[in-house]
Amino acid sequence: MKTNSLTALEKVNDFRSKHYQKIISGLNKIGKGSYKDIARVIGIDKVAVMRRLSELERKGFVSIEGTKKCPESNRPVSVYKIN
Repeated sequence: MKTNSLTALEKVNDFRSKHYQKIISGLNKIGKGSYKDIARVIGIDKVAVMRRLSELERKGFVSIEGTKKCPESNRPVSVYKIN
């Protein structure tokens, strides 16, 4: 049972790591952007991107540069950049 849990944890960590790499790559391409901008560029679900961005922010890899209005909702969204 413990081996299965460790294997599952490794898969989750690998999955996150791949998302981190794609998000950083997407930000490199566009310079800065909202979670929706990044999701559009890298082809990952926007909710997943939002979760990974908050993790990357806590780890110090990205930061919020400011806000902009979302064209879809007309509400402010955070704009991220690579540190």
